[in-house]
Amino acid sequence: MRCKYCNERIDAPIAFCPGCGKEISKEDREQLRDEDNLRKAADADTLRNWKKYRIITFVELFAGIVIGYPIAAYFSLSLSRMWILYVFAALWLGLFIFFGFIKGGVRCPFCGSLLGRTGGDHCPHCTKKIR
Repeated sequence: MRCKYCNERIDAPIAFCPGCGKEISKEDREQLRDEDNLRKAADADTLRNWKKYRIITFVELFAGIVIGYPIAAYFSLSLSRMWILYVFAALWLGLFIFFGFIKGGVRCPFCGSLLGRTGGDHCPHCTKKIR
């Protein structure tokens, strides 16, 4: 929403415009409050889905270790060819990392930018809380 006096953008349900200081009407504040609540609900839903994805990613990692690795080890040991085990490990890890980038595990769930090693609770690009 924008102030009708100075055209300053207003995102939060505040009583006075930060640009010109004029009072914002009660109806406009209620509208801003409703929009703010909808935005917070959407952000919470996005964050919940992102956390669910992270859990699924760890389950995939665990499944590869518990299921795939013993199968590859069995075939490589029974055939006396250890290269099968090395190829499996390299492919599995490479694909896991590659699909992690594609699925967005290392990206901000809100703005989509790469997170890298931020070490904080907020995205360095959009500043939304992600942890």
